[in-house]
Amino acid sequence: MGVLLAPFVEEIVFRGGLHTLLRERLVLGRAGLGPLSWANIITSLVFAALHVVLQHALVATWVLVPSLLLGWVYDRTARLAPVIGLHGFYNALWLSLLV
Repeated sequence: MGVLLAPFVEEIVFRGGLHTLLRERLVLGRAGLGPLSWANIITSLVFAALHVVLQHALVATWVLVPSLLLGWVYDRTARLAPVIGLHGFYNALWLSLLV
């Protein structure tokens, strides 16, 4: 679930949904802080905040930086497949470390 389903659903909702909405409809485009777009930064903050609500505050720190990286990849490729794959890989690494 954490390696296949969660990355698929989360990336469709957050990158395919919120990130795209912010980038295209609200004209946040690629401008931002350094290589990070505002659409990516806002989406990643929302993503991390929801993990705090659903889990523990410490989880947000484990989620924010990888989310910014995933958003950066999405901004560069405009494709969900690489982002879903990277997200699944990241989750698999964490699950293997926790077990």
